[in-house]
Amino acid sequence: MRIRNKFALGFFVVLSLIVVFGWPFKSQSEDVAKEDVFSAQVKRIDDNEHILFGYPGDEKIILKRKGYVVGYNPEKKVADWVSYHFTDAYLVKKAARSNDFRPDLDLAPDQRAELKDYRRSGYDMGHLAPAADMTRSKQIMSESFLLFNMAPQVGPGFNRGIWWRILEGKVRDWVRQRRNIYVIDGPIYDGPDGKTIGPDKVGVPDRFYKIIVSCSEDGGILTP
Repeated sequence: MRIRNKFALGFFVVLSLIVVFGWPFKSQSEDVAKEDVFSAQVKRIDDNEHILFGYPGDEKIILKRKGYVVGYNPEKKVADWVSYHFTDAYLVKKAARSNDFRPDLDLAPDQRAELKDYRRSGYDMGHLAPAADMTRSKQIMSESFLLFNMAPQVGPGFNRGIWWRILEGKVRDWVRQRRNIYVIDGPIYDGPDGKTIGPDKVGVPDRFYKIIVSCSEDGGILTP
């Protein structure tokens, strides 16, 4: 993944973590209206809230959903990166975990992973943009379970350990403290010919990275 120089403009980088794969260690309508107003006020490239000053990579397939944006790799059938804006206002819990894992039909059959690829593979369908960060609406929660937001992850010790239970929890602690952050994460492969799972040959990452960025006051960011 390449992060362009202009991408860092107006930011202070709080933390960049490369996590070794498998390493242990009011009414709803009023809330939606406030969210829409906030999103409209914050100017982004392509007017997208989740991308600031350019895309993290030059992928040809960009998938935009209400809670996050993906730079997608159709050969690996896994995102190269997922980027999302996260504020303390988004910690509100309006939706329970939906568990409606499914492929996205915006991708052609030969570009996407399917549920059968993960079945009996020995790997979890591991979120990149976490479901626990997407609780502010049922739509956003549901879209977090699209398979292009998943990557094959070792379950015990990683997806169900340092990645989900520890690191994702720390991100939510940081957003409570800093109020306005960006999160970018994705997979790392040691080489072009790595392990795959399923009939669609979904790439299995060797490692994962997570970047947390705290927005500066002069970076054009409006906090709620």
